Amino acid sequence: MFQLKLPVEISTIIEINDPVYTFCEVMDSIDLRKYLAAKESRTGRKRYNSEILLKVTLFAFMEYGYASVRAIEKLCKTDIRFMWLLQDESAPSHMTIDNFMNETLLGNINSVHGALLRMNRSIQAEGAFSAIKWNKAYQRIRRRGLKSVILEIAMISCGFNLHKYHLKSLARQLAA
Repeated sequence: MFQLKLPVEISTIIEINDPVYTFCEVMDSIDLRKYLAAKESRTGRKRYNSEILLKVTLFAFMEYGYASVRAIEKLCKTDIRFMWLLQDESAPSHMTIDNFMNETLLGNINSVHGALLRMNRSIQAEGAFSAIKWNKAYQRIRRRGLKSVILEIAMISCGFNLHKYHLKSLARQLAA
């Protein structure tokens, strides 16, 4: 019989220059509560922390370009970095991730504030999208419906920008 042995602290396994640390540095500097309004639920089990779900989802898009909800669920169960992001919570199911993306994130993207932000960023889209297609092997949009397509592009763009920031911070560390 084999026994799995892991250190008590998961962060000791993750390399010091792993993108998850840069990602958390960026995400922790943003006040996510103003973007993720907590919904009150009186029945059923306790809701997942929206901030943690956002971190897990964005990190998956940062690392893999496009990540399906089933792939994110699998990563949360098998990848040590995603377990670290979950902060001792159990791995969310693919339906939990899908509901979070469709209800919370899509609602924020389609708000007036989200529309204004998208309008300001639309000027620089072509160069970034070609880099995403080439570097992350992103070939096609996988979601259906205009709102879902906007959500997918927004998540891929956020992941791309976070990955770009990590590479720049890594280059600064190596130069120092």
